Amino acid sequence: MSYVTDNLRPGERLILEAKIVAWPPVVFSLFWSWMLVFIPSFILLLRLIKTELGITNKRVLVKAGVLSTITKEATLDKVQNVSFNQSLFGKIFNYGTVSIQTAASSGREGLRGIKAPKNVRETLLEQMEAFRVDQLREQAEAIASSMRK
Repeated sequence: MSYVTDNLRPGERLILEAKIVAWPPVVFSLFWSWMLVFIPSFILLLRLIKTELGITNKRVLVKAGVLSTITKEATLDKVQNVSFNQSLFGKIFNYGTVSIQTAASSGREGLRGIKAPKNVRETLLEQMEAFRVDQLREQAEAIASSMRK
């Protein structure tokens, strides 16, 4: 028996008893809840996949973005400091945040989710040193060339 039939008064007859169909609102609610979680996660995943970091013998290049793109470049002589940060999961799965501080930036540029961040930092530091050595060599050659004339 239902609440309605249990609470009929003397002389009352039940003409219609309607039930609530629960699954459409529940499915609708679950769908939108899932979309609210899925869409931001999907956009974050795309952004991470589309983020690129490149180290050349002269520059550091960064490109990020899906719908809009942000690019940043710095010559190696402008890079002042490089560091990396890894969480517990970052240590387990070998990823982290690489921070690059340049002469032009007021803070640090942090690139999250970089694979092998220690290797990236070491490579960048090696290229910075090689760039400085090349600059000194070019200056020395220019001085020597001007002294020969």
